[in-house]
Amino acid sequence: MCREFFLRLRSPPFSDLRSTQLPIKVPFRPACVSLRGSQAPELPRRSPGLLVDAARWREVSRSLKPLKNAQKQPISSVKRHTPRPLRRQVSLNGPLQSSFRLLQLSSPDGSRDFLCSGVAIDSPVKPQVCAFPILPGFHPKNPRHSSIDSRNLSLFTGLREWPCRLFRLFSTKAQVVGTEKGNSEERRLRLQAVLDGGASCVRNFSIIAHIDHGKSTLSDRLLELTGTISQGAKAQFLDSLEVETTRGITVKAQTCSLLYRHPKTGVDYLLNLIDTPGHSDFSHEVTRGLTVCQGAVLLVDGLQGIQAQTISHFGRTRRQNLERLLVAINKVDLPAVPEQIPSVKASIAALTGEKEEDVLAVSAKTGQGIDDLLQAIVERIPPPEGKENAPVKGLIFDSWFDAKKGIVQLVALKEGVLKPRMTLVAAHARKAIQVKEVGILHPFMTPTKALKAGQVGYICSNIKRTQDACVGDTVFPQNQIGEPLPCFGPPKCTVYAGVYPELAADYEKLQVAVGRLLLTDPAVEAKAEVSAALGQGFRCGFLGILHLDVFKERLKTEHGVSVLVTSPTVPYHVTPKKKGQPKRVVCSASDFPDFFEQVEEPMVEATLVVPLKSVPAIQQLCMERRGEELRYECMPMHTSSNDSNPQQDSVLLVYRIPLAEVILDFFDRLQAVTSGLVSFDYIDAGLAPADIVKVGFLFNGERVDALSFLAQRSRAREQVSPLQS
Repeated sequence: MCREFFLRLRSPPFSDLRSTQLPIKVPFRPACVSLRGSQAPELPRRSPGLLVDAARWREVSRSLKPLKNAQKQPISSVKRHTPRPLRRQVSLNGPLQSSFRLLQLSSPDGSRDFLCSGVAIDSPVKPQVCAFPILPGFHPKNPRHSSIDSRNLSLFTGLREWPCRLFRLFSTKAQVVGTEKGNSEERRLRLQAVLDGGASCVRNFSIIAHIDHGKSTLSDRLLELTGTISQGAKAQFLDSLEVETTRGITVKAQTCSLLYRHPKTGVDYLLNLIDTPGHSDFSHEVTRGLTVCQGAVLLVDGLQGIQAQTISHFGRTRRQNLERLLVAINKVDLPAVPEQIPSVKASIAALTGEKEEDVLAVSAKTGQGIDDLLQAIVERIPPPEGKENAPVKGLIFDSWFDAKKGIVQLVALKEGVLKPRMTLVAAHARKAIQVKEVGILHPFMTPTKALKAGQVGYICSNIKRTQDACVGDTVFPQNQIGEPLPCFGPPKCTVYAGVYPELAADYEKLQVAVGRLLLTDPAVEAKAEVSAALGQGFRCGFLGILHLDVFKERLKTEHGVSVLVTSPTVPYHVTPKKKGQPKRVVCSASDFPDFFEQVEEPMVEATLVVPLKSVPAIQQLCMERRGEELRYECMPMHTSSNDSNPQQDSVLLVYRIPLAEVILDFFDRLQAVTSGLVSFDYIDAGLAPADIVKVGFLFNGERVDALSFLAQRSRAREQVSPLQS
């Protein structure tokens, strides 16, 4: 049995493909289609015999479970048996050759839908479209017992049909892992030997940098060069959240253990890498990562030089008393960067106190200088200190929920040896933890016999409730509780908003989703509240507007809950009019009292790096936002007569501004007046008296608290005027 489909292409990107219709021969049963190329061609939403509905791609792809196990040789079938989504990819043999996009197809009569996974093929010609049969029983929503038959795989270019050999198969949730080198017995024995050794062969470090300076790309190269993942793996491998892939930013610190052999000594080392976010809204993730490290790699863009969050992250390393800081200039493969390196090194030396000759030059994109960086990590960052013969003592610094293993906790073991079946106690929470499994992330959860002092790994236990995860707590053996380790503590939320389900019936679903996200993001505060207009929901605290947006998007993409979010506010400290009553922290307009003695608002110290020509406009904007200038410093950049795009002189400005003026559109205004050439970061700067009033709304004579907001008295009428018209 053979059916023929016609795939209509619009502006095909293939140089040797000219026809507007491609007959796709599918033996046995209609099945899957894959398009080769860096990007799939633009397709019409509907055409005869074909349905490509982009709006449903994400919905359908969630139900397709990627394959879990891989075989290194070509096989006749690959069985699907994974009961849950995994970040895995089948690797049959050969390197990855290109990227693919998921397609949803239907038969000509529209009665059946088929889901397409990307397939790379080996054939005598450059492949364009390939098809392979799906055995009976396959369905995207029930893939546990279905299989893919590769014996009759064929390629049709429009001129001739070619036999093909299947060697890659993956879904949209797949990632490239498991090269032959990575799966070899020799490598497994090397890893076990390092784990059995002492802390002298362990290095714990973080990568920190300003936004878009190349942290995640550098992590990719480190994973590739140490054989942890295959060459050609998906970009930003450690950015596993869908919101990170969609937005192209890192929002969660990710940990991975790398096995590295020093080229000069031949000694194997276990490098525990923590890739951190760059945006200021996720600075708590950076602090948590630095807490368990002995060193860090500060990455600086060779074109942009030192930026606002470069300065901020350097300050965090000093506050954490980090033992060693390595500084690397990134993007040296760009033509203009080599001429900028001397001035960038001078700026780095002035900021950090590092010697210019100790600053490394790398290209995270091409891998240039990465070998030198790996050697510097081993040679300059000290190993962790700890005694294996002492009682277990470890810091829990992260946690998440796994559908199969339950709540998983990341622990940095300071002393002792941690094994399964041990019973631990959290020092502050006094929660008993029965350890079921221990292991490392390499790059996925890899069980081990034990974790030893100085190592970073995960533990699976009997914990069932998300509030018992004990992030930031110290664990000890039962009946041997000692002095807790210094912990990072919960961050101070700066933005509050109400979060309500769009449908009242989804409240319980929202409750579960919020609990799961609080497990992975302890920086969020959540307290149940009831609104007369919006029903049951939560009053949530965040570290910024971006943090709020990411939380809302994760509720939608990871848990399928659509929510309504009220206007964000900052926490005001209100002194009651009646003497003797304590100050109140008000986070919403509905809780703001009608009578009070004084109101104090949170202030921030904003750091801006802007072009010299934009300084007057920036100063005017900061004055409009009630800002007070604290610092003005020139940051000259090296220029060259041969440089077609020389760097402009930059100015470092520091202002003290009310947080309420920053959280809404301040950064957008900064981008507008500087044509996008601004770097911005801020930290807490205490409280200051403020003249705040509550703006309410009446409908049919009744007050609607859900629409109320707080405003500066001098600007309240200005904000209300557009609403009246």
